[in-house]
Amino acid sequence: MIPLRDVGTLDRRPWATGALLVVVVLGYLAQHLWPQLTPALGLTPSHMRWSSLLTHPWLHATPLHLIGNLVFLFAFGPAVENVLGGRRTFILFVVSGAAGGLAKLAVDPTSALPMIGASGAISGMLAAAMVLGPRRRVLAWTPYLIVVQLLEVPTWMFVVVWLGLQLGLAYLALDADIATSPFAHLGGFLAGMALAYAFVSRPGPREPQRSEE
Repeated sequence: MIPLRDVGTLDRRPWATGALLVVVVLGYLAQHLWPQLTPALGLTPSHMRWSSLLTHPWLHATPLHLIGNLVFLFAFGPAVENVLGGRRTFILFVVSGAAGGLAKLAVDPTSALPMIGASGAISGMLAAAMVLGPRRRVLAWTPYLIVVQLLEVPTWMFVVVWLGLQLGLAYLALDADIATSPFAHLGGFLAGMALAYAFVSRPGPREPQRSEE
């Protein structure tokens, strides 16, 4: 399934999600204007710079890699921000991205390939979307037998299918040295879930909106 957009109502303008989308695109353009940014800012476990935990999510290897992450951020970011607000959404994105990097480092500490991409951060957004509005619906491009159709599916269902895929890919990648790692996705997911619960248990000045439609 490919998510297209959230179909619920929003009580806030998702300014943080919009800003994240713009910054990710600018990061991609910058690294292709200055290719030296990829080894300098990417996360390379065998030559670890701790600052790369914060910098690697803003870079992407290919247009398809970039577009895939933008699509997921566009689909799930506004619903998360609707509950958490802009500041906490930004924190969740950054921390989940760093957690994804730590997961990659823990599983494959000798890798010489620079890992780049916002997939860990996006995974954290998916986890938060499931925690904050499990029955909130997302419009998804969904294959069914030989037909591809648009369906509105509950967030929890989409995330469970996605998570099952990541677990399968993680098993297959145990002995592989690849630039983008499903372990980074799982690490970001766990961080996003933990932060979502933490933020909800300590709401800000405005109580979270739990609209499920």
